[in-house]
Amino acid sequence: NDDPSSYSNIFSSAKTTVTEADQARLIQALKELSQGDAENAVNIEQVIRYFVVHNFVVNGDSYTGNMIHNYYLYEEDGKLSMLPWDYNLAYGTFQGGGAQSSVNVPIDLSGMEELPHLAPGEVHSVSKIRLELPDSAAPQMVQLKCRLEDGNQSWQNSWKLWLFPRAAERTADFRILDKMTDADVEYLENGGRILLTGNFPGTTQPEHFRTHCSGRSNGHSGAIVHPHKLWEKFPHEGFTDWQFYPLMDNSTSFEVTPFHPLLELIPSYKLIRKKSLLSEYQVGKGRLLMCGFDLKKADPACLWMCRLLTDYLNNTTDAAPQWDPASLREQLRHAQAGNSGKKLDAGGRPIEL
Repeated sequence: NDDPSSYSNIFSSAKTTVTEADQARLIQALKELSQGDAENAVNIEQVIRYFVVHNFVVNGDSYTGNMIHNYYLYEEDGKLSMLPWDYNLAYGTFQGGGAQSSVNVPIDLSGMEELPHLAPGEVHSVSKIRLELPDSAAPQMVQLKCRLEDGNQSWQNSWKLWLFPRAAERTADFRILDKMTDADVEYLENGGRILLTGNFPGTTQPEHFRTHCSGRSNGHSGAIVHPHKLWEKFPHEGFTDWQFYPLMDNSTSFEVTPFHPLLELIPSYKLIRKKSLLSEYQVGKGRLLMCGFDLKKADPACLWMCRLLTDYLNNTTDAAPQWDPASLREQLRHAQAGNSGKKLDAGGRPIEL
């Protein structure tokens, strides 16, 4: 965009006085470069000279190294070039390297790094990876792949990463509560909408993302993501992979009747319980959404889920399972009185009081 505040990391680090005209020229050049028009945006001859010398002296502590730094961006007449600096670790000396390991480094090497000898049986920090993540209108899953080669041997691994858009704040046309009263149930009956985030009716239990250890009763064995409109804009494969970690860690499950989960926890075979982390109900003319996720974290997944919940409750006209208001009131009173009639032993098994 054309807003200079969106480029504050550039202008706040400027080494000269920057005018509005300077800002406009730089922003325009960056926009042209992002659209693939390098000829108009970049002083190509100067940048080629920079990279020729740069690669000849094997300067890993630089733009082409894994730190992606130590250069000045210079703009003149709407064209960008690069000014080099900080060459004290050139000639292959960055990160403890030397001439012997650097003399034959190919100058067109991209995304690879030669490592010193790694002693077996020890943990080594081999590299740092800095990723410039693109803004996206929709969440997506990407993979980071790495490969380590040593002679005729190689090792490789990959990791899933979930990218979420920047979640702009939404105005909630409903009540967000961590405790409901009879007056709130009446509000639902008359067509109101509520997002309940705590003090749920029924039995509750602290939960974590990690599944329980074998033979334990507490915790869960996994989770099922049931089909629902909410999940259409939250990437998943029918189960809770690592994109759910910030939502599920330190969450709260609830057991209510009727049981209609949008995200259901699979119980231990030693203690079969119907546990939900997210459920939706029609109460009278209104709508109740109960969410046991930890939504307080400043995490992209949590912020995106807050936006989805807000958009859904603001606009939904979809059908939902019915919950009789009288039954809801009774279960709320029962839970808030702390009189569940049961307690759990050390293994998570219920004991009649």
